[in-house]
Amino acid sequence: PEPTAVPVPLQPQPVAPIFLQRPEPPKRKSNRGTGILIVLVGTVAFALLWSVAVVVVDSLLTPSNDLPKVLLDSFTQVFAGWVPIIAFFVGMVVLVQIVNRSRWWAYILGGLVVAVFVYFAFVGAYLVDAHYWERTPAEFAILLRSAWLNPFAVLAGVIAREISVWTGAWLAARGRNLDHVIELEVD
Repeated sequence: PEPTAVPVPLQPQPVAPIFLQRPEPPKRKSNRGTGILIVLVGTVAFALLWSVAVVVVDSLLTPSNDLPKVLLDSFTQVFAGWVPIIAFFVGMVVLVQIVNRSRWWAYILGGLVVAVFVYFAFVGAYLVDAHYWERTPAEFAILLRSAWLNPFAVLAGVIAREISVWTGAWLAARGRNLDHVIELEVD
């Protein structure tokens, strides 16, 4: 008979712990970088509407054949022509940096602040253009009263308000889309 093999006893295998890394939660995406590009588009829209408003109001206030020269001077020779455009851009960029991915109501409230900022920027530029430092206190008071109700100051504020609302709606929609992308990645 053949010798039977003796079964070899099973040796217990050492149990090695398995270390698993927890998956990192998805990073919240920001709306700031693209928001600045959207604000740039909004600034171009503001500049176009602002230019049209200046043309219309100047044509009503200056009934002459010299309107093209007056309009060219209002955007190249004085601060009050281009300061509202820069103020709108700066105000909206600051708003995007603060609000980021918030909802539409945050941009509506922030748009009020941007509109007031543009209004006061125009008033300040108007005073600088009028050389307020060379005026007597009585002349300065008259100049300041005329600056507060200047039709261009009011137009700058109103146009800034409207463009900031529509730009803010675009930014809020993009922020909402970023939230949906994060929810899909988590599921």
